Amino acid sequence: MTHVPRIRTVPATADRPALSLSKGQPPAAALGLLAAALTLLAAPSALAQAVPIGPPPPVVIGQQAPPPPVIVGTPVSEVHTRPVIERIEPASGQPGTTVTIVGRNFEAGNQVFFGGASLPVQSVVPTRISVIVPEGARSGRFTVQGPGGSAESSQTFNVVQPPPPPTITGFAPLAGEPGTDIAIEGSGFSLRIYEDRVSMNGLVLPVRTASTTRLTVTIPEGAADGTFVVDVAGAGAAQSAAIFDVLAPLRIDRLDPPVGPVGTQVRILGSGFNPSIDGNTVKLGDKRCTVRAASPTEIVVEVPSRAQTGAFRVNVVGRAEIATPEFRVVYAPSLRSFSPKAGFPGTEVVIKGENFGTSIALVQASISGVSLPVAAVSNTELRVRIPDNAGTGIIQVTVADAGSVATPEVFDVWVAPAVTSFSPSRVAPGATVTVTGRGFLTGRNQTTVTLNGVSATVQSVAENQLVVSVPASATTGRIVVSVRGRGEASSAADLTIVQPPRITSVSPRSAPPGEALTITGQNFGTVVADVTVSYVDDPATGAAQTLSVLSLSSTQIIVPAPTGSRSGQLRVNVRNVGETSTSYQPARAAAPVAVPVAVPVAVPVPVPVPAPVPIGPPPPTIIH
Repeated sequence: MTHVPRIRTVPATADRPALSLSKGQPPAAALGLLAAALTLLAAPSALAQAVPIGPPPPVVIGQQAPPPPVIVGTPVSEVHTRPVIERIEPASGQPGTTVTIVGRNFEAGNQVFFGGASLPVQSVVPTRISVIVPEGARSGRFTVQGPGGSAESSQTFNVVQPPPPPTITGFAPLAGEPGTDIAIEGSGFSLRIYEDRVSMNGLVLPVRTASTTRLTVTIPEGAADGTFVVDVAGAGAAQSAAIFDVLAPLRIDRLDPPVGPVGTQVRILGSGFNPSIDGNTVKLGDKRCTVRAASPTEIVVEVPSRAQTGAFRVNVVGRAEIATPEFRVVYAPSLRSFSPKAGFPGTEVVIKGENFGTSIALVQASISGVSLPVAAVSNTELRVRIPDNAGTGIIQVTVADAGSVATPEVFDVWVAPAVTSFSPSRVAPGATVTVTGRGFLTGRNQTTVTLNGVSATVQSVAENQLVVSVPASATTGRIVVSVRGRGEASSAADLTIVQPPRITSVSPRSAPPGEALTITGQNFGTVVADVTVSYVDDPATGAAQTLSVLSLSSTQIIVPAPTGSRSGQLRVNVRNVGETSTSYQPARAAAPVAVPVAVPVAVPVPVPVPAPVPIGPPPPTIIH
């Protein structure tokens, strides 16, 4: 077998670098190598060097050769590779569908055939060719033909014929307000709701249900009169022959006025009314109203006699019935009775009468100027609660726009008894205590007091204060005030009961003024500020000397002895407890002791010693 030389490497020459061909290089590189090889064929010596004798060298995979030089010389024939089709995308579609043929070795100038017909190539790259399925085409395979050969797709493209265009034969109802559901009849509709697009004057309508012969749509807000257009994806569009009449919605905006007596002419404002008086029927409760005027946006009616508060019901010919907001028919309120007549705060009072209405927001009640919460209301009965800050007084009821009415009697607001304080906090039997609080009744025997369970005499009582005497048998404990029919209240602290002070002795019994005087006894206490010691020696005037307390214990007091010349009363008073006294005689002040006065003593004068006297008779005595 003769071996054909394989040229994979062309050695370098003086005017170009070496050339080599590796797997995966583009066709242009191969053409450059071919051109260089042809040049070598013209020079056998070079060819001999380029083509060694022997087995072919191994192919180097992945080695990237440098780009081949551009060879200027005699043109050579191009090398073309046979195209390969791997798949088509999509595999089916209607005429007009763009199909992408995926493969390799595609190049400009390739022709594409489908069903024997050549298709215009929309775009081409080495791995993709795009074409459009022509009208009238049938299912088949694609063929790509080029200089390097041809290739046919293994897949068959399935040509789907378009559905017939939709038609509209009618719709119902022929008119309606926004929110109305419309049934559009016809053919060629899609079962898939998202493929059916319905519009009116360019406004898209929501499709609720779909079949091939019926679509249900809803008229949206903002829609205007117009025809329906049904556009089915891939099939075309159809337009209704009739125009749908969009009606103004039947709506009540407000009443003018919203309240009034019988005979009031009320304007019902809204939309969707019949412009004919006879086309509108209006009732207030079960009473039919006379319609005085009508237009598409307003109806004027008259409140009938014996009508009660409620909503007008408006019935428009050919349309639904609609109710208005409540209209309050005004009648002057009246009051028959209320109960109970008295009670504590929180008591619910039932007031019976007429024409109170039915709205709590329109009824107000008060007692002595204090607002009463309204718990419930009907046309004949009110229920109110007495608040904590309310006082006894007349209950007044006011119905908005109708007038006021008051109870003929007062409601007596009871105040639960309470003891807030008492004074003094420390007393002896027989003393009085003032109790302050609230809720005391001033009637005879309506308020009673006990001290630690022992009944005390109430000397005086007012609504917020009472005075009681401490009984001899009372002991330390709480003060409890009981009010007939109202309950009782206890003091927060104990009332301390102490025995009155008592003097047992004074020592010394008589002392000079200022000398320490010791008073011995009982129940003096230990608080100097609560103890007063005084001496009274003139009962006629009651003038007293107050003595300073030098020392204090519950059984002994030391004070300076008072001044005075006659017997008197030495008194000890313990504040809020009592007083005790004993007789006392001040001692006379001691007479002052005379101090001896120094008397001058004559100092002897020295006498000169006389000269010796001769013996003889004595000399005469000299008297000085």
